Amino acid sequence: MKSKFRLSLTSIYVITVSFVKRVSSSNLTKATTASSMMSTSTATASCDPGALAEWAMQAIESAESEFKNKPKTVDPNTNNNTLNQQSISIARHFLIKASPKFLQSPISSDDDRLVKVGRSISDLVRFDKDQSGQDAALETKDGYVLVEGEKDNSLVQGLSHVVQSCDILSEIPNGILKIPKVRFGSTELQMPIVTLGTMRFQQSWGQQIKDMDEINARGQENLLAIMRHSIYNLGMNHVECARGYGSSELQVGAALQKLYSEGIVKREDLIIQTKVGAMNVTDFRDTLEKSFATLQVDYVDLFSFHGLNLQYHYDLIFNNPNGENLIDIAKEYQAKGKIRHIGFSSHAQPCFIRKCIETEVFEYANVHYHAFGSYTASGGGEFGGNKDIIRLMKEKDMGVFVISPYDKGGR
Repeated sequence: MKSKFRLSLTSIYVITVSFVKRVSSSNLTKATTASSMMSTSTATASCDPGALAEWAMQAIESAESEFKNKPKTVDPNTNNNTLNQQSISIARHFLIKASPKFLQSPISSDDDRLVKVGRSISDLVRFDKDQSGQDAALETKDGYVLVEGEKDNSLVQGLSHVVQSCDILSEIPNGILKIPKVRFGSTELQMPIVTLGTMRFQQSWGQQIKDMDEINARGQENLLAIMRHSIYNLGMNHVECARGYGSSELQVGAALQKLYSEGIVKREDLIIQTKVGAMNVTDFRDTLEKSFATLQVDYVDLFSFHGLNLQYHYDLIFNNPNGENLIDIAKEYQAKGKIRHIGFSSHAQPCFIRKCIETEVFEYANVHYHAFGSYTASGGGEFGGNKDIIRLMKEKDMGVFVISPYDKGGR
């Protein structure tokens, strides 16, 4: 039924959004985290569920009254703007009754979390009002009769999830959530379920920046702060780079050297991945060596053929008419210990991705697959996307790495 489907999306949104961590004033990609402790089943709040809807509406009314006559401010880079401050007020008014232990915990000092809690409460109340009008239309048009109390159930369940999320977060030692790790297929690597993708960890696209002297110091310090927090505090020890990500490898390599010198992490405790596209043999070797030099590493744990999307790319890797097959060069580096595991990334049609997997030479792949429907950059697939590809990869014990799960998957 339409209303119940919308509820499940709302519940997932509430759970996910409660774990977002942003570094203030950053224009880099933010790391989002989710905990395996949580589920999308109906939550049982630590307080009286029947009072949640009333508390939510009272919190909204109190915040609206508080900011009614205050001047409107706009600041896209911090929380010092009217909308975010109002969301923080909503969260505090609601949580002081619904989850007081959250407000007493260290994690409540993070205004970003309070903003998201406040937004969730506002969105759930707004959704409930909109849904009530749609339910009335369904009753008359489709003959669908709601069970007594179902109109209020959606709001109560959503708010219960907010409270449950806050209660769990309040019990995390020092307010820090460690990212769970899982076996990454036959590589046997223990991969964090959320990782540091660094496509946006760069000052510019292209290869025009050659030296760290050309990098903005404030931006690099921000990048370093994100990596320090993500690796040391959150346990996100997988760093995914690519030669095609502009100045990313240069900046990430410099940041890693800094973290090594600080004693934050050792090289052997990281899973470093880079990606190089299919190209002619000479350029491929040169580009691969450039990645090692720029990242300042002797080896990479994961090497991917970047953007294996077309038959032309496939031929260069497996049936090169103009020289060595690129897969043989990758295996050569693997034999020397400079590459630990070989995989690929792809935005192609599922039928082409299947062809690549069935070569049996790849241990993992980066593909699109998302909670809100199965997305691929090109569409297609028996199940509307890459679901059959994920099943095939699991059958072959490959590591499954999902590209941009929260971004493109929600569009």
